[in-house]
Amino acid sequence: MTEPEGAGLRDLDELRTFVQIVDSGSMTAAGRVLGQTTNVISRRLARLEERLGVPLAQRTTRRLQPTEEGRRLYVRARRILDEVANAEAEIRGVAEELTGELRLSVPTLAARQLRGSLTSFLEDHPGVDLRLFVTDRPSSAVLSDIAEQGLDAAVLIGPVPPSSVVTRLLSRGHAIFAAAPAYIEARGTPKKPRDLSDHECLCYIGDRVQTEWSVFDSKGRETVVPVRGRFASSDSRVLANALLDGQGIGLTSSHALEDDQLQRVLPKYQGPTFDVRLGYAASRRGSRRIEALATLLEAARDKR
Repeated sequence: MTEPEGAGLRDLDELRTFVQIVDSGSMTAAGRVLGQTTNVISRRLARLEERLGVPLAQRTTRRLQPTEEGRRLYVRARRILDEVANAEAEIRGVAEELTGELRLSVPTLAARQLRGSLTSFLEDHPGVDLRLFVTDRPSSAVLSDIAEQGLDAAVLIGPVPPSSVVTRLLSRGHAIFAAAPAYIEARGTPKKPRDLSDHECLCYIGDRVQTEWSVFDSKGRETVVPVRGRFASSDSRVLANALLDGQGIGLTSSHALEDDQLQRVLPKYQGPTFDVRLGYAASRRGSRRIEALATLLEAARDKR
C-alpha cells in the first residue's frame, strides 16, 4: 500500500498508527491490524517522533512500551481519533452503527453482575471491541486512570471524590447482610445488630482491615457495630467466594440472593446505601459508544 498524500491526513495516520502500536504491543502486530508492512509502521512512528522531538516508545526484544511522553500522547490521540470517527458517523448519518474500541473499568463484583448487560452490548453493537479492566482500586485511583491512562469510562461504586470526570448516576442501592446456609446451620443467625460481634464477619481490607460495620434500621437510624473475623481480604471476589463457602457473615447486594446459595440475615436492617455511577472524561461527552453503554446499563437497572 502507498502512503496517503497531504500533511494533515498523514499526521492523522501517524496518530492512528501510534495508537495501534501501543494497543498491539509491537509494530509487526500493528501492521497486521492496519494492513501495512512493518517498514511503513516504523517510518510513521519515526516521523512522528522526529516532528515531536522526543522518543515515544521503548523497543525491547519482545514488546514495545510507550515512554512517559508516549503515554500522554496515546491518551490524547485516542480521544482525537474517537472525535473524528464520531464526526464522520454523524455526517454520514449512520448513527445506528457503532464501531471502535471501548475501554471500560468495573469493580470486581460489578463485573459479575454486569455480565449479561455487557454481553447484550456486544451483541447489539458487533462493530465495537470491549476492553474490560476489572479492579478493586478505589474510585479516586480509577478517576485518575480515566484522565491519564486512556480509559474511556468506568463504573464507580460509592462516594466519588471531586474531579474533572463527568459522572452519570446509574442506580442507587444498599448493602445487605447474608450468610450461606451451612454457616447459619453451624452458628445460627444474629437476632439484633450487636450480635454481629459474636459472629465470624468477612471484612474488607482497604487502608486497614474493617473493624466495624454500620447497620441501619428501617427509619435510617445507624448503629455502628464492632466486628471481626478470622478471614479478611482486599479482593471483593475472594470475600464473595468465602461468603458462599460458609466462612462467615458478609455484606453483599440483594442480587446475590437470587440463586438461593445465600440467605439474608438481620432482614429488618441493611448496610450502607451506595450509588453506582458511570464516569468518563469531559472530553468524551457525546461519545456514542459511551452513551449507548450508559443507556443499556440504565435499562438493565429499570428491569430489576
